[in-house]
Amino acid sequence: MGRNIKKYRWLLSMTRDKLAKELGMTYQQVQKYEAGGNRMLASHLYLMANAFDIPVEALFEGAYDV
Repeated sequence: MGRNIKKYRWLLSMTRDKLAKELGMTYQQVQKYEAGGNRMLASHLYLMANAFDIPVEALFEGAYDV
């Protein structure tokens, strides 16, 4: 999932700081989400998808490929 967060953030030319401000968190928290170091709350997934203007499901693409 972190890979998808980073991908969509880059596609929108959005900095970690800008995304963090939209989500009401620090850029370090966004960095941890991208690295997979922290679990994500469902509410953060929803807010992130809204910030990227994508469906929540898009953040899960490839996350469960085995």
